[in-house]
Amino acid sequence: DVKLEYRTLKEKMREYNKKEAKFYGNMFARMSKLQETEAK
Repeated sequence: DVKLEYRTLKEKMREYNKKEAKFYGNMFARMSKLQETEAK
């Protein structure tokens, strides 16, 4: 019973982390682009 709950929680965390990684990746890319344009 507990194992099943734990597994679903892990799955949710994985999905959440994927979304977070994508979000931060986009944000980081935007920031580096801004820095590049400022440097020129």
